Amino acid sequence: MTYEYEHRIQGIIWSNEDYWCIDNDKESNELREVYAKAKAWDKYLESTVRQEAIDEFGEDDPRVDFAVELTKEIYMEDK
Repeated sequence: MTYEYEHRIQGIIWSNEDYWCIDNDKESNELREVYAKAKAWDKYLESTVRQEAIDEFGEDDPRVDFAVELTKEIYMEDK
């Protein structure tokens, strides 16, 4: 996942603070939580899934990348 829009979206939320129907603190906290979870997921994939696959198959085996991709497909929601 790319995180290039993380700060831009945060800025958009706070630029709309004049609208009474938007709870900026709530929206901002939810956005931070979503990005924190996404970063934790990416870190889990790289540190745990990839390492376990390397331990089982070896460093240069194409099954390592397949294991990571398969884990993403199994556990990520399709929208």
